[in-house]
Amino acid sequence: MKNESLQLSDIEVRMLEEVFQIFSKYSEKTRNFGIQLIHSHFPLQEDEILYETHDKISRVMEVKPVKIGSVSNNSLATAWDQTAKGHIRVAMFCCDSGGDD
Repeated sequence: MKNESLQLSDIEVRMLEEVFQIFSKYSEKTRNFGIQLIHSHFPLQEDEILYETHDKISRVMEVKPVKIGSVSNNSLATAWDQTAKGHIRVAMFCCDSGGDD
C-alpha cells in the first residue's frame, strides 16, 4: 500500500518514523536534520560532487556538479549517503559555512 499524500509506501512511513524518533532523541545536541530521497538524474564523474548555490533576492536555488577539488574548505556539507561498503560520505555541499546562507 502507498501513502499517497506523502508519496511513500507504508514500510517507508514506518522506517521514517523510526528515523525521526532517533533525530528527536539527539535534537538538543545536533543540528536540524531531515530526510531526502537519494536519486540521480545523471551520473557524476569520480572527481565530481553536487554543490548548491542560491540567490536570496530571487529565491532561487541551484544544485550542479562541480569538481571536488574546487569546493572551498568553508563549504558546508548538507547531504550524506552511504557507500555499498557502509561508509558515510558527503553527497552534497552548500555555499560556505560562514553565515545563515
